[in-house]
Amino acid sequence: MAPPPIIPDSPSTVSVSAIHADGWAYKVPCAGLFNPTYKGLDVLDFCSYSFLVCHGEGKTKQNVLFDLGIRKDWENLPPHIVRKLLEWGTELRIGQHVAENLQENGFQLKDLDAIIWSHLHWDHTGSPSKFPPSAKLIFGPGIASKFMPGWPAVPSAGFREVDLAGREVVGLEEPDFTLNVGGFGAIDYFGDGSFYLLNAPGHSIGHLNALARTTSNPDTFILLAADSVHLGGELRPTEALPLPNSIDVQGIVPRPCPIEDMLQLHRSWA
Repeated sequence: MAPPPIIPDSPSTVSVSAIHADGWAYKVPCAGLFNPTYKGLDVLDFCSYSFLVCHGEGKTKQNVLFDLGIRKDWENLPPHIVRKLLEWGTELRIGQHVAENLQENGFQLKDLDAIIWSHLHWDHTGSPSKFPPSAKLIFGPGIASKFMPGWPAVPSAGFREVDLAGREVVGLEEPDFTLNVGGFGAIDYFGDGSFYLLNAPGHSIGHLNALARTTSNPDTFILLAADSVHLGGELRPTEALPLPNSIDVQGIVPRPCPIEDMLQLHRSWA
């Protein structure tokens, strides 16, 4: 078992709500996600989530969205992304913008303080323009210098200039992550140990995770890992999570054929 991560103590907590705005992607090629690819696992179907993080109560309450899922009007993504989706043969089914889902459930969009993009891929950036410009937009290291102000000024950008118009944009950089939380460079977002932004490069430029403390004494956490891991096999085997010596499949198949029983019938073992 892995040693417990070192996380500073705090009595402060946040609430986290997972938002599934009926956003689905079908037939996404696996080759762009992990290597080597496996026969029979050529494409993935997946849904896309956004997370509402709420801190405090009353007049001091702050609300933050971590990721925005897939935008409903995906055809308005930058043209190079739309072309790629069509080349892949990927099918998108998007029921709502995240903003519509929040309003449907009684949330006032004017109460949103910030949007945090974990990274710039099309299934995470959503449509910021659906939110009031009072909500600032935050993203990770290296993005501002490479992609601002967005498409079309930067043809390779994964977001559009118009989606950021009139909005405060905060591009975090490496020196901003002054803390160490669980081995990651971290920012104490609310300043009380309830919610950390983690510098988690690897999947994409500026990739962020977030760690939300949901109870205190005893502490429980939710790790918003974005696209750090797509499949459990990417995490194992390791010293902390080795493969088991055997797997109990009782009840999984209607007529199991345990090798132990076969060995007892074999005369060499009788």
